This record gives sequence, C-alpha cells and structure tokens, in this order.
Amino acid sequence: MSFEVDCIRVPVDVQATDLRARARAVDELHGLVMSKRSEFEAKGIDSSVVLSLQIALKDSNPKVSMQCLSIIRTFLASVNLAGVEQNANSSHHVPSALWHRIFPLVMEKMADSKPHVRENAKELVVDAVLNAPLEVARELGAKLVSLASSHKVAFMREGVISCSSQCHRQLGSDFLPSQSMVQMLCQGLDDTNASVRESALQGLVQMVHLSPAIRQTLQVCQPASNMQICNDMCV
Repeated sequence: MSFEVDCIRVPVDVQATDLRARARAVDELHGLVMSKRSEFEAKGIDSSVVLSLQIALKDSNPKVSMQCLSIIRTFLASVNLAGVEQNANSSHHVPSALWHRIFPLVMEKMADSKPHVRENAKELVVDAVLNAPLEVARELGAKLVSLASSHKVAFMREGVISCSSQCHRQLGSDFLPSQSMVQMLCQGLDDTNASVRESALQGLVQMVHLSPAIRQTLQVCQPASNMQICNDMCV
C-alpha cells in the first residue's frame, strides 16, 4: 500500500506488523528514491519520505536497517550538503528534518547488535559530518558528545569515540573544540568496556601526534598512569 505526494508514491507499510511487508515497503522506498533522484535533487526531499525513514529506522530488523542507511546515503550523494547552488535549475539542499529527525536515529544504529549495521551507521555519520554545513557539523558533534557520556550500550560509546576522532582529525575545532574532544576521550579511558577504552586511547594518541600541546590538557584531566600509557604509545 502507498500514498501519493506530489505524484510520488510513498509506501506506508514500513510500520506493518509483518516483517516481510515492512521489508518489501523499504525495498519499494529504496527503489522510489533511486528512480526519483533527479526530482529530489531539484525539489529537495519530500517530508513524507523523511517520515517513512523515521519510522523504518526504528525497526530492529537488520535488513530494514541496512536498506534505510542505503537510502540516506543515496540522499547525501544526490545533494550538495553545504546548500550551494550548482546550476540555475537545482537548489541542492537537505531539509533540516533530515539532520534533526533522521540523523539522531542513524546514530542510534551505532548501538545495533549486528556489526555490519553498526559499521555502516558509523560510516554514514562520518560522511555526513565531513560534508555538512559547519553549523550542522557542530550540532552533530554536540549530539555525539551527549551520546558518549550517557548511552548505556558500549557499542554506541565506542562508535561515538571512533566517529568523533575521525571527524576531529579532519575538521578540528570546526567539529568540536579540542578541549571538549579531550574531555570525551578522557572519559572514555575510564569506561568499563575494554573496546571503548582502546578507542579512546587511540583517539588521544592521534590528537597528541597532531598537536603536542594537547599533552598539557591531558595532564590536567588524566591520572599519571593513563598519561604514561599515552606517552608510551606516542613514542
């Protein structure tokens, strides 16, 4: 079943109780997006499509999740994320709903139980941050910091640290102030999960290599034992 929006058929079975029906609906939505890319490029992303994705991204089925991430990647490849006009007939914009309603749900997929879903979500978040307008990149950075400190799932905390380290390496303070980044990584060093601690340590080592002055901030917020580990790895 579907409904018409500006002559575009949008499936509504994304919230069906039957898994096969939901999977078919997301497949149909994916096909719709691929076939209508030129229309989305010219007019932007219809709010009904955003709503369908918002519903489908909450699905726990990995096939549905992967299709949703693929759809969003198609959107990001179809538009200029900085909002710059590339020709007279195309505004090339991403609506704020995609950032504020969809990407928080994409971030939640970094806590998924399936490794391939987590990895695809992390890649998508990094791609979005690196290509987004700076004000959006900062908003996404603040959201990631919040998840790193509050999320109960270790997969999420490790994923946030990994994504944030990559983004900060590329964008620096345009993504997160260095002090905020160091504080998040220092917090990760005290995490109960070994993978989170390892990711945080690797992130700190990268920061020290790029900016030796970071050592002064580390000396303030970290015990001598952790500083010694970081120093040893930086040799």
